[in-house]
Amino acid sequence: ALSQPLARTVQLPLENEIMLFQGVSMQLRTLSPARFLEEAAPLLQASPGESRRVISRASDALEDPENFRLFGIYSTEICSQVAGCMVGAVCYEVSSCYACVVGNMSLDAAQRLLSKLSEEFGPSFDGLRGCDGPPEAVQMLASTFSEAFGYEALETDPLELMILDSEPLRSGGAPGTLRSIDAKSKLLPILALWFSQFEKDTDNEAYSLEGQKSVVAYLQGAAARGDLFVWEVKEKPVAMVLLGRLRPKQVLCVYTVPHQRGRGYGQAAVSAVCTALWHATGGSEPVLLSAVHKFGAQRVYERVGFRSTGQLSGVMFGSCRTDAREAVDSALDGTMRSHYEPSLGSSASALACC
Repeated sequence: ALSQPLARTVQLPLENEIMLFQGVSMQLRTLSPARFLEEAAPLLQASPGESRRVISRASDALEDPENFRLFGIYSTEICSQVAGCMVGAVCYEVSSCYACVVGNMSLDAAQRLLSKLSEEFGPSFDGLRGCDGPPEAVQMLASTFSEAFGYEALETDPLELMILDSEPLRSGGAPGTLRSIDAKSKLLPILALWFSQFEKDTDNEAYSLEGQKSVVAYLQGAAARGDLFVWEVKEKPVAMVLLGRLRPKQVLCVYTVPHQRGRGYGQAAVSAVCTALWHATGGSEPVLLSAVHKFGAQRVYERVGFRSTGQLSGVMFGSCRTDAREAVDSALDGTMRSHYEPSLGSSASALACC
């Protein structure tokens, strides 16, 4: 649950529609994981930072299709003129009741998503627990589901989406060396404690909720891929860097132990990791990350060469009214079902940096 100082109530009128495609009709289609990744490729490639969470979940859906529902958002006006008209995409994770969005979403597309999920899951569907994506798309989802279920929408701290697409700037002054951690390292239990604290600090507890063994296993997998590093001073680790498994690589976690902060170790570690990636790819792939504002992390990453590409917004939903289920059922039996055409498609943790 979000602590009150880190969340604020969002007042989002249902009729408020602020979209790049304002006035353009949009359709929502259910897609299989393979077809989703194929049709959404141009959209996802056009906004790599924004799309990381959707790509990660869509990849998971290939192995666990029952736990995900994938949707493409299409503009009917653009479709009549140009092929490949997906303007937005949604990934809904069944187990967490959480939706990730990339691109654009209109009010009617958000309402169609509500209709589809309610029709499939029936009385057991109590709405979303949360969602994230571009500010305008999140606003559409928050408006629709708040209205339908009587939710209080709590806006979480936004993430600054950043990209490094030039040679990293060398970090000077901080002593130490970068070391890659292997899957059998005796440091893993210690790094698991650091990672658990990182999740708490960023209000993003996921792996740590499943216990120490789960965190160790997660980091062990990252180490086996060569995606886990520490910055050492006099042969003692003082900071860690964790990369994601997908390409282009994303910095998922940067953590410096509290008594060593303010000495530039985190910046030095990020610079060294990004420099290694830059040389390994010949500068052909960018490096991505999402910075939490409350830590002032953006300034640190800018000194390495990262630049901002926008923000990722998110909301978590409070408890719903007791009559919400009846309200949704009534809407589906009446206005919603008569307003929308049938689906034309066939069907089947990114973290912040501190």
